[in-house]
Amino acid sequence: MKRMNDIRNFVDTVKERIDISEVIGRYVKLDGHNKGLCPFHTDTNPSLSVNTKGQYFKCFGCGRGGDVFRFLELQDGMSFMEALRMTAGEIGMDLPSFTDEERLAIAKQKEIDSILNHAAWYHHQQLSSDAKEYLINIRGFNEDTIKRHQVGYGDGTLGEYLIDGCNKLPGLCVEAGVLVKVRADYKDHFAGRIVFPNVKRGQVVHMSGRALGNIEPRHLHLKGEIRYLYNEDDLRHEIVVLTEGIPDCLSAIQAGFPSVAVLGTSSFKPEYIDRFSRCKTVYVAMDADNPGQQAALKIGSMLGSKARILTLPEGNDLNEYFQGHSPEEFKTLMAEAKDIIRHRVFQIPQDTDKIELPTVLEPVLRDLALLDKLQAETYLSRDIKQRFGLSTAEVTAYRKKVKEFQKNLDDGKAVDADDGKKLQMCAKFEGLVDLADDNGEVVFLIKQDGELKIQRLVEQDEKALIPPRKDCIRWMLPRAEEVLRHYNSPEMTSGEFGHQLYTELAEYHRSISELPSDDYYGVLACWDMLTYFQEHCEYFPILCFSALPARGKTRTGAGITFVSYRGIQEQSLREANVMRFATYLGATLFFDVRDLWKRLLATQSDDLLLSRFEKKNQITRVLYPDRGPFEDMTSFSTFGPTIVSSNEAIDDILESRCITLSLREARRTFNNDVLEKDALPLREKLVAFRAKHLDTGLPDMDKIPGLSRLGDILKPLHQILMLVHPEGSDHFVQFARQLDAERKMSQRNSSEAQLFNILILLEQRVDHGMLAVKDITDGYNVDRQERYHFTPHKISRMLRSMGFSSCTMPNGNSGIVWEQQIIEDIRQRFAA
Repeated sequence: MKRMNDIRNFVDTVKERIDISEVIGRYVKLDGHNKGLCPFHTDTNPSLSVNTKGQYFKCFGCGRGGDVFRFLELQDGMSFMEALRMTAGEIGMDLPSFTDEERLAIAKQKEIDSILNHAAWYHHQQLSSDAKEYLINIRGFNEDTIKRHQVGYGDGTLGEYLIDGCNKLPGLCVEAGVLVKVRADYKDHFAGRIVFPNVKRGQVVHMSGRALGNIEPRHLHLKGEIRYLYNEDDLRHEIVVLTEGIPDCLSAIQAGFPSVAVLGTSSFKPEYIDRFSRCKTVYVAMDADNPGQQAALKIGSMLGSKARILTLPEGNDLNEYFQGHSPEEFKTLMAEAKDIIRHRVFQIPQDTDKIELPTVLEPVLRDLALLDKLQAETYLSRDIKQRFGLSTAEVTAYRKKVKEFQKNLDDGKAVDADDGKKLQMCAKFEGLVDLADDNGEVVFLIKQDGELKIQRLVEQDEKALIPPRKDCIRWMLPRAEEVLRHYNSPEMTSGEFGHQLYTELAEYHRSISELPSDDYYGVLACWDMLTYFQEHCEYFPILCFSALPARGKTRTGAGITFVSYRGIQEQSLREANVMRFATYLGATLFFDVRDLWKRLLATQSDDLLLSRFEKKNQITRVLYPDRGPFEDMTSFSTFGPTIVSSNEAIDDILESRCITLSLREARRTFNNDVLEKDALPLREKLVAFRAKHLDTGLPDMDKIPGLSRLGDILKPLHQILMLVHPEGSDHFVQFARQLDAERKMSQRNSSEAQLFNILILLEQRVDHGMLAVKDITDGYNVDRQERYHFTPHKISRMLRSMGFSSCTMPNGNSGIVWEQQIIEDIRQRFAA
């Protein structure tokens, strides 16, 4: 499935990048409207039209049409593969290698596409006078609408045309769905019916029939799953009308309103939602009966804030409406259309008894709990209050109920939904690429079968997962439409995207910061990208900026945070916040805290920061002491990307997990403010890049030999580099070895090295293989100012990190077990 999706993506990329009008213009003289004489039949009045936005051609004379490959097949007698190879070569893309099985599958699909196109054209040619009279007099369509949308009629002779006239294989015609085998004969699937082909980018993708006489079933579709809305090409418009059926849709289009249709009230699927990404407003115009209005509520809820529920006169469908009303009158209906929440409020009778009202309003209040608090308050204080004439005290009671729902959701608790499922806010689950902004609403970006989709709700078992409210999110959300555009871009498909993004990130950091050397701009670009791959990392290097005040630590850290995955800037070390951000969000955290390490030790939270380096680490806290042993504890995974800045030297234990950048006084002047909105386009590209590689992760490789802990720190950055810029690998290895040499030089003067020297001096005090921590602490603090003294607790931690085991001395005091092998290992490390 994934391989076929990759092939389809390659074909789509070639179609998007090739200029179809330029290719067709080599054979046909096109006018300023991209129209010309059709080369496939005797044409005296230009009937061939080229749609450059949709990248397809259509002849309204002979009915032939399709993409650029189909044109070349018809014009030059090429096979599809030959046409694909030629056009790919023209835009500098190499045709991937295909297995024999894949070639057969592609050829088969192209033949089925051809059968559908031929069937639609033939049905249109057979449009009977009775069918045309029905379409014009009963449905109100004009000749142009019928012709442009290839409305046809099944007169029962399609089998002869396809099999005898076009030499199509009967079995493939049956598989395509247009013929049905009855004993030894092949019958037209749509015989006796008006046929509406669904055309997308010049290719028939589905067909629907409506009985003209007393035939059952009245409505008939091609067999199999209906994968498309009717007339999806109109989804390129910012404002679109969504109708209940094809005749309604054609009536709206004829009146001048871009429209698409669902083929039945129950056929709207969650995967359709991302197809509306370019639309700012969707007018949901279902029939004015109970099933239609229920469908409008359901579809409106799925589309979210961009949906407007349009109310037709009672008993009308849109086709009937336009036969008695003008486009101007329809515009008035559009102006009166309400968003989903206001529509639900106004569906409740204004004179509802105040005793019954809380029960009737409860579904609306649950919806308000999903909104930002300001939005919810607007609905409460304006719409609901005015609609039902509520007092201030009554509004306060409803507000309390909404806050109760909100608190349950914020605490991760499930809340009952209208359909009996449990709603739960969630921002981390398998298959989720990220949260995004879709027309002001928080949505999920989900990757399924190689496609990136927008969803507002994801069902898991008995729960329905929904995104957090916007006021719960502390970073600027990527725009869903932009992420989808990048994900489907030719550069992403061709593999150029990653390298371009790496280069852009390096230049972005160069424009806002002055780092110790040019190598670090590439390192930061890799680090940025790595934050979007944290599921695939066992270690995540902590970035540390150490410098005197006013050296750009905050500016540099903020710049990284703004492009990182869910970047949050924190000036507090509250343990609860860190655990929530890690557990529920997988956020990148920038701790911009003065005297960082001292404050960590003072709050005994140093383990919290250190644990973010390694995935297997967990923090355990006693949260429920009343539950008794074992049941009283909860463990949290705090792993994730971390940035710290400090105006003082950081502790050796922390530094061993860091890439430390000592910022010097800048020689350049930076006049540009570092703003999150300016970094948003990069974040959107990074989210698209994450989506592309969500399933595959990082290249498998060993860490750089001889670098010990530094090798663990740098390995994931090296993996990112191999993914996006493999040519830079050798230089990265040189940089890593230089950094290792500098770290070893620094280690010789580190607190750990000084502590080791004290141990050697105290070797004669070892008693029965043990040495007292108090003696070590006193020895370390000799000749140091009191403010620089280390406590026994800190000395013990340092000794454990060096590999020594704790013990209890005969007098009851703390000590370490003296192990000569550990002493020799440390001696060798500092001598290296």
